[in-house]
Amino acid sequence: MPKNTPKRLLGLELTSTRLLAVVMGAIIVLSAGAFVWAKYDNNQSGLEEPAESSDTSPDGSNSVNLNPPTDEEISETEQHKQQLAQNDNQSSGTASVVITEASGSVVRAYVSGVFEDGGTCTATATQDSQTKSGASTGFKNVSYTQCPPIYWNLPPGSWTVTVEYKSDSTSGKQTTNIKI
Repeated sequence: MPKNTPKRLLGLELTSTRLLAVVMGAIIVLSAGAFVWAKYDNNQSGLEEPAESSDTSPDGSNSVNLNPPTDEEISETEQHKQQLAQNDNQSSGTASVVITEASGSVVRAYVSGVFEDGGTCTATATQDSQTKSGASTGFKNVSYTQCPPIYWNLPPGSWTVTVEYKSDSTSGKQTTNIKI
């Protein structure tokens, strides 16, 4: 029987029996990895396909148009801007006032559906025959009209607080009850 001469693999001295064991081990590890990958890949194919994008070019493909805008597109955009500006300047006449805080020291509110500067926010607190009030001037804030805080000093008790908003084009109010 021939003598088992050592071989060098990755700087290690291995006999042919050990070399065969290392190669077989590597084949087993790679086979197991391939099996796991194939199993994972099959599970992924069962997932729902992503919905197709509705952003398609005129020829029906899903490509992005990187060309500069056409004269028609520019004209349509300008008309849309003018329409939005006109809608901002018009109001429906009825505003929705939202009181976000009412306490013995402050009232905070905003006006939903109205985007303008200059309207008057008036807060009135009533308890029996006592009345306290204050006012501030509304201003545009993101997509609504903000009423700056109205500060007062109400004595303890149950109060009815009303915030009213009035401008040249719209008005509205909200009432809430508080206990101090």
